[in-house]
Amino acid sequence: MRQYLVDSGVPAGKLDTVSFGEAKPAVQGHDESAWKWNRRAEFVAVFLEDGELGIAPGHTPLVGRLGFGEMRAGAGEEVERFYVEGGFVEVAGDVVTVLTPYALPAAEIDAPVARQRLVEALARRATSEELLARRDAVVAQNRAQLRVARRAE
Repeated sequence: MRQYLVDSGVPAGKLDTVSFGEAKPAVQGHDESAWKWNRRAEFVAVFLEDGELGIAPGHTPLVGRLGFGEMRAGAGEEVERFYVEGGFVEVAGDVVTVLTPYALPAAEIDAPVARQRLVEALARRATSEELLARRDAVVAQNRAQLRVARRAE
């Protein structure tokens, strides 16, 4: 991921690479809730700008650009769903790294609020290229949130 960002023009001096793994789990504790967040996934599916990508152990290394959409991670019968708002995914070995400016568990999506934001964005007049691009982004974000919320039901 670091090399991709440097190759894309991000100054190397502005980047720090940190890997916590077992030394610093995502959630502290020794209960079911903590284990759920810290366990290994058997598969991950992410929404890229050009479609969905499924990732299983042994997947070919890659870096992809995330779109607005769903990320799923699962082991056995249990699947966790999240809404992610762009960013990057890197697959290296059996490690999947997601770098996104915003992620939200699907269960926490407020569908009525997303629906209202979508209606408001669609009604907004865009009088410049910049306003059109911003309106289209808000429409895409809220449509994606509604799609993720529907799939999580």
